[in-house]
Amino acid sequence: MPESSQKNSNRQILLKYAVFILNRRPYFAHTLRQKLVLYSRKKEIDNTEEDINKIIEDLSNSGYLKDQYLADAYVRRQLSKGYGPRIIRYKLGVLKLSPENINLALESEAGKDLQLQAARNFAARNSRKDHRKIASSLYQRGFDSQVIQKVFDDMTFED
Repeated sequence: MPESSQKNSNRQILLKYAVFILNRRPYFAHTLRQKLVLYSRKKEIDNTEEDINKIIEDLSNSGYLKDQYLADAYVRRQLSKGYGPRIIRYKLGVLKLSPENINLALESEAGKDLQLQAARNFAARNSRKDHRKIASSLYQRGFDSQVIQKVFDDMTFED
């Protein structure tokens, strides 16, 4: 019986910490899991994998942990910084987001019009550079050739 109450106590400690850090800012599920694992090691709590999985599941089901919502916001923020869909897809993959969530976020938040607008903004900020350097920068930032071609078709450069 003492082992069961100890396990419940450990779960309560981890849940309290999870709610505490989620009150400060939203996290992806994988990032929250990493933070809970590090916290359990710091507090020297053993055998927490099952508790952490249950906490993540409970927080997701209750709406406190929304990976899709965060992915949408992340895509919008990265587009505003001038990154294209290939780089955004890579960055979301590094954050261990599921491919389904990545595809949904890119489809809903990074349509061709929004990509074009982001690429135009980037090109306008760098309009003093050579055309080839701007095109190269746009490729490196993850934009596809169709979007880059449209940017140059619509843009007038002074020589």
